[in-house]
Amino acid sequence: MLRTDFWIYMVKLILVSLGVYLSFRFLLPLTLPFLCAYLVIYLLTPFMDYVRSKNKLPYALTDYGIVVIALAALLSLFGLLFWKVAGQLRLLFSNFPVYRQLLSKLCYSRYHSFCKCMDKYFGFDMGTTTDFLKNQFDALGEKYHLMLSERAGKTLLNCLSSSIQCLAFFGFFLVALFILVKELRPLRESVRKSKHYPSFHLIYKRMKKSGFTYLKTECMILCLNWILCSFGIFLVHNPYFFLIGMVIAILDALPILGSGLFLIPWSIFSLLQGEYAAAAILFATFLVTLFVREILEAKLLGKGMGINPFIMLLSIYVGMQLFGAAGIILGPLGSVLIQTFTTE
Repeated sequence: MLRTDFWIYMVKLILVSLGVYLSFRFLLPLTLPFLCAYLVIYLLTPFMDYVRSKNKLPYALTDYGIVVIALAALLSLFGLLFWKVAGQLRLLFSNFPVYRQLLSKLCYSRYHSFCKCMDKYFGFDMGTTTDFLKNQFDALGEKYHLMLSERAGKTLLNCLSSSIQCLAFFGFFLVALFILVKELRPLRESVRKSKHYPSFHLIYKRMKKSGFTYLKTECMILCLNWILCSFGIFLVHNPYFFLIGMVIAILDALPILGSGLFLIPWSIFSLLQGEYAAAAILFATFLVTLFVREILEAKLLGKGMGINPFIMLLSIYVGMQLFGAAGIILGPLGSVLIQTFTTE
């Protein structure tokens, strides 16, 4: 009996996993702008109802006005983030030759010491290892430049195609957004009248209790730690504080790794350099991000509501293998969906 139940569960797990993968691979890209529009209107609906109940303004003026204000605020926020990150990336690239020169000076003595040790150990003539490595690096550089020149046209076409797709996504999102302002309630009523509504509603409730709560909490922690890390790095007078804060916040969202993977070695290095204030600030930033994650996860998720760290790491890896960079989000989301559909 137990063996039969096990195989039934395994078949169910495989079918659900296959369904989630096919949905993410083929269905999600086709419906993403409409899902985003539905989510925005769903979040704004309680505020629309509240404003309409307090003011006797026309329906169109109230609801469409709130949507326009919310959309303008959202675009301003994303524009500000993009401008800040792009500015620091531009600064990093402009200073890259200086950093490369400093790194070359740092590695120069180590490189020649290594080559001399290799020549002495294997009995080569002095300079043999150095000449060999130099030839290999030169060949690698030529191959790299040739590859870049061959792929330049393809990369340009990919960028142009991606830009057109982004514009199309935003256009359909805007149209769907303003249509749903009026049509969301009739759409809900038609869904509720469906004979399959009880089953879908039960699945939705279970997903909201586990998966949606988890993803919302992780997004809140990521944004808060981004701000805290950026502020801490700003205090140590690093010009790339916003960009580095974003990277550390993303690392902190990954299981096991955490912000300490970046902040602790940096604080130790600053301490060894005699920069005691910077070391204290960086270590304090690590402690604050650690406490924020522990407190918010315990308060918002509760005990036992999170995903097992091993399963989380596995889902991120599988998601990145299947969907690329988007798998960082789609992997855990897929794991939540599979857990929701396979849990009795």
